[in-house]
Amino acid sequence: MAKRDEFIQKGLTELEALRGQVGQAVEQASVEAREGWKKLQPHLERAEQLAIEKAGGLAQELGSSANAMIDDLRKRFGK
Repeated sequence: MAKRDEFIQKGLTELEALRGQVGQAVEQASVEAREGWKKLQPHLERAEQLAIEKAGGLAQELGSSANAMIDDLRKRFGK
């Protein structure tokens, strides 16, 4: 699970870095490009939030599945 968490965190860090790079480029761009960037930012933020939520849900589901499998193995070894 730690590797998956690292993978998710790496992806989120890369998204954040990309947003910063695009933001810097937009600062040097035309007024029209800056307005487009302002409109795009909320969508990027929402995409990041959804990724965080989905990752949390997947982690919880994985944990539940692992716990069920461990319980099943304990019962089998107990017999």
